[in-house]
Amino acid sequence: MVSSGTVHSDLSSISSSLSNYSSETGSLAGSWQGPSYDSFSPKAEEFVSEYKSALESCMNAFATACDLYLEYKNAKDNLKIAQDNYGKATDYYNRAANCNDSAGMSRAKSDMNQAKTEIDKYTRIMEEKKVQIEANLQSASSVKLTASSSSSSVSAVGSFQSTGGTASVLASSSAIEAHSRVDKDERSRRINAIGGEDSSNMDYIEVPYWDGEKEDKMKIKVNINLEQNYQNVFRELTDMKYPIKPNNTDAYEYRSTVSGSRLSDHAYGGTIDINYDDNPMVDSGPNPKDDGNNPYVVNEDVVKAFAKQGFYWGGDWNSAKDYMHFSWTGW
Repeated sequence: MVSSGTVHSDLSSISSSLSNYSSETGSLAGSWQGPSYDSFSPKAEEFVSEYKSALESCMNAFATACDLYLEYKNAKDNLKIAQDNYGKATDYYNRAANCNDSAGMSRAKSDMNQAKTEIDKYTRIMEEKKVQIEANLQSASSVKLTASSSSSSVSAVGSFQSTGGTASVLASSSAIEAHSRVDKDERSRRINAIGGEDSSNMDYIEVPYWDGEKEDKMKIKVNINLEQNYQNVFRELTDMKYPIKPNNTDAYEYRSTVSGSRLSDHAYGGTIDINYDDNPMVDSGPNPKDDGNNPYVVNEDVVKAFAKQGFYWGGDWNSAKDYMHFSWTGW
């Protein structure tokens, strides 16, 4: 079994190599001059940055899954012990009953009850860990890096001139692929993976946010099986200084959709609306609140941050556009 320590060690090594690429790209400025370098350099930096970010998100989620698997395996081992103890106590109870040994029957009954309690406990832990492992593996598998994103595909082709000769360079930017909606089967699978609408899975978590001037903290109610996904995305939004209005941002809410046709994905705790006054739902077209100067409008970097954690954006819907809406369950 791969350990989280091994994953983090490998990630550290890869990150170091990527940093060397960035350093080597920057060193070209001393030897190569001209518009080709000016075009290539920022795109190379962007590629390395996004690749590193995507890789870290994926491998950190996988490392967490590795740790959770060890907890699952430990619970499974303990469950086997409890089941064996229950079997032994049952056998002892039957022998005591055959001998009319009331004291022995009482002791055996007590041992059976204790073993049954442990069986229930470790069975529950295993189920919880399975859901958490699934959520982390889904988060890891949802991270995508594409060399030609439809939203930001930029090529820089040219040659750098120096006294030593000519070097021809072809580079393409990359972006974390944003998503629209999943199909019904995938949505059902995702909902089941985080425990559906079970209210016991919902709780408040504290996440960082940028209030426009400084970093602060706020509480949001979410599905606890996706807590790390939410923590990761709000950490990235805070680091990029995307401002959040806490009183304009909601996650879990047990309700139907606006049309009333089905249960809203908010009821599963895997969906959040960001700055909804500035990112409305419209029948079609662009965000009417996006005048080019509104810092609260959801932008491409925000969409990428959510996509890396497995969330789908309502602004990518083919029909109505829900610019505030990010859903891990897919709708």
